[in-house]
Amino acid sequence: MAVVGVVGAHGGAGASGLTAALAVGARGRGRSVVLTELGTAGGGLDVFLGVEQGVGRRWPDLLAPGDPAVAVDDLVRWRGVDVLSADRLRPCDPGADGGARARAVLDALAAAAELVLVDAGRAPAPGAVSGLDACDGIVVVVPRTVQGVAGAIAAVRAVEDRGRVGVVDRVGGPLGRTEVSDALGRVGWGSVPDVRGFAEAVDAGAGPPVGRRDRLGAWAAKELSTGPLAALCGTRA
Repeated sequence: MAVVGVVGAHGGAGASGLTAALAVGARGRGRSVVLTELGTAGGGLDVFLGVEQGVGRRWPDLLAPGDPAVAVDDLVRWRGVDVLSADRLRPCDPGADGGARARAVLDALAAAAELVLVDAGRAPAPGAVSGLDACDGIVVVVPRTVQGVAGAIAAVRAVEDRGRVGVVDRVGGPLGRTEVSDALGRVGWGSVPDVRGFAEAVDAGAGPPVGRRDRLGAWAAKELSTGPLAALCGTRA
């Protein structure tokens, strides 16, 4: 069982897309997967995935008083992956009790599935309480831009004490992979491909294009068979 957080160097860095691609890739390798998010006051991961009409419990239900035990069968399903999403109609604060309840939910998810992938959005401030505390490892997504590198430096420093931390750069900016690695002072775990039409597919309600025949999905499937991402997610062949 592994709990892996995915953090963006800044807003729009591509953390949600990578998290979704890893979830589908791990499910394709026969793992039971739960995909969730930490931004529980936002529009909802279910909207991003195109399953906002799906029936299932969401974060407000699990943060309510009572037993935090989670039955994954009660969650929304997307491409064979169980999804615990925020609810745009019921915003909630997972840190209201110091984050204890949210961490208990993540622990329950980890007990119910082989892999829990957490779309963490942006990194928290150093020392801040966060559901990332429950993660075994964290992946930071870095666009190949000056802003991306600057944000990644801050993000890595904010999460480096919360388990194993790796960095992947996202193709499409003016910088090269080596420039990103040199600026961060660490070897990257891979280069996430840029995908044309990604935002348009999400806006159309089709969800992110991350199947095996899609560019990002094919990349994730390959990375989950060998290498550091495979080791972190427990999918190594």
